[in-house]
Amino acid sequence: MNMASFEKLLNNVITANYPLYSNLNYTPIFMKFNSKEIQIDNDEFGYTLTFSEDENDYESKMNKSAKELMHSTQKYILLQRTYPEDDFEKDYYYFEPSDFDKACELKDFVINLYRTSFELTLNGDFYQVEFKVDGHKFEQIKQSLEKITNGTGTLTIHNVAD
Repeated sequence: MNMASFEKLLNNVITANYPLYSNLNYTPIFMKFNSKEIQIDNDEFGYTLTFSEDENDYESKMNKSAKELMHSTQKYILLQRTYPEDDFEKDYYYFEPSDFDKACELKDFVINLYRTSFELTLNGDFYQVEFKVDGHKFEQIKQSLEKITNGTGTLTIHNVAD
């Protein structure tokens, strides 16, 4: 699929899912990248799934200055469900892309998980991550998304190859 037809498809998806945005002077963002690393963390504080464009190379990051790290162009998407500290609070659902200005509460979203890609429509923006994983890792991603989203939006899992 060429970029022009993909942008047309994206516009149709956004207009269908977010008809109000089609009438505003809002320019939706589109982020697409290949994920070389997928990290899943589950601890007493919450559940986190991160798709990263680059592998987490600790040594190369240690050799970079703070300014270089802050202006890194690595694309990533982080989805997180944080558990409450006491009985009076609720779980918090969080989304953070590498464009930090778009970080927000994860709600009213549409996620499609395919065998080789993850797609998210949120607040009129579209994110697509492509990856290559074995069956076990795909199951881990699927279970992570189910736990992280917890019915707060639309999650569709396509178990067959794209």
